[in-house]
Amino acid sequence: IDKCIAKDIKFTAKELVDGKADSTMSLIYVDQDYNDATGKYKQTFEMENNEIKTVATPYGIIDDSYFAADGKIYLKKEQLYTFTLKCFAVLDTIKTANLKLNAEQADIDNKNVVLTNETLPKSIGFNAVGTYTFKIETNLSSYTDKLLRTLSVEIYDESSETVAPVYDTAKVGSSQYVAYKEAVKQTAKWYNKDTNEYEYIKLGDKYVVPSLENFVSDNYSGYADLKTTVYYKTPTTESSSTDMKIPVEEAGDYKFFVVFTDKYDNAMEKDDFFTVDENDSQNLIDGVYIKFVFDFHVEDLAGFTIDTQNKQGTGYVGQTYNATAFNIKANNYTSVYNLYYNAKENATAEDDGWVEIIKKSSLTDSYKNDTFTSDDIKAINYNGSLSFTPDRIGTYRITCKITSDNTNRYSEAETIIQIKQPTKVSPYEPLETRQILAIVFLSVGGLCLIGIIVLIFIKPKENTTAKDDE
Repeated sequence: IDKCIAKDIKFTAKELVDGKADSTMSLIYVDQDYNDATGKYKQTFEMENNEIKTVATPYGIIDDSYFAADGKIYLKKEQLYTFTLKCFAVLDTIKTANLKLNAEQADIDNKNVVLTNETLPKSIGFNAVGTYTFKIETNLSSYTDKLLRTLSVEIYDESSETVAPVYDTAKVGSSQYVAYKEAVKQTAKWYNKDTNEYEYIKLGDKYVVPSLENFVSDNYSGYADLKTTVYYKTPTTESSSTDMKIPVEEAGDYKFFVVFTDKYDNAMEKDDFFTVDENDSQNLIDGVYIKFVFDFHVEDLAGFTIDTQNKQGTGYVGQTYNATAFNIKANNYTSVYNLYYNAKENATAEDDGWVEIIKKSSLTDSYKNDTFTSDDIKAINYNGSLSFTPDRIGTYRITCKITSDNTNRYSEAETIIQIKQPTKVSPYEPLETRQILAIVFLSVGGLCLIGIIVLIFIKPKENTTAKDDE
């Protein structure tokens, strides 16, 4: 058990024992340093005078950040280090105020090791390159054995440090390596609690490169002290970053590798991963770290649909027609509209005879078409979207295609418009006017009929002469 604090031991049963839900468990011992052959930190639970007998020495520790990937401590020559001292114990507790640093007396006497305080030293420095030991002790009189832990340290001269970090190629193919490759792919996904499924990270987010701590080491720098440069290739570009993150702006396949630099600016070589053939830029030559070039895949699963009315209203020759807009549900896309004509009445998209009508703005001097002349194109005045002025009867079709700016996804839809000749309508007269005119015309006709009857049945008066009078 690592770093066990008194009264803070917890157990979790992960499976049934012999198929039984209930079982008995006994704590035999706790060893805070099982590598110590003396068993100094091994606490058993033997009873003495009705109490557990304390047999283990408390375990002294310093900050984890001082330990390199190989478990060793590397410190610079002629620099003072102040450690945060702590102590872990199963049955006892020692406060930081009761802890101090110490070293071999011979090293102190010859000035190779310097302690800052003779009573309770908390800081230590080393004046010569080499391997040394220092100690964590307690000043409590209740402890016969004051020594709580001995640590080894490698002291180096910063001015002579020229070795770059390295990848552990011996781990290639191991279960740890296989697990990392799988983690690289899974990091491109996230768990959706609503659907209980894994989904790809959204475009616009950043991919966080999983830690390579188990595969990289440096002779004097711990993993936390190493600087990183991630070289990555997206489906369309190549770039780099220094924060172990890769911007995901498009769907597709990604590749990356990480170059590490220690705190003395000794960096891995990019050529250690691969080089480009001087005679063939498409040919890559594997380097010693080629197995540490990783890849992952991202899909764009956001909505990407388009729909509209299959058939629109009727239009008329010579009158501008504005089609109903297409319903587009997508992000980061480019839309292209096209207009087609078919002389057949009520034509469908599957029928033959469709002719494309280009945009007026696309008209050039070299334009030739058997169906529509340049003057026809100008008259139709298609704007490349939803508006046009039909110049003849028939069926017109507008298509819309949207293409993702980030992937190879696309969606299409179309709508049909019937075009007819406009109907000629006589001038409109109100009903009252027409009724009055009918009565007037009927009355005039009646009077004329009466006049004709009078002329037929009434004999005209005969003319007389002077002779007759006589």
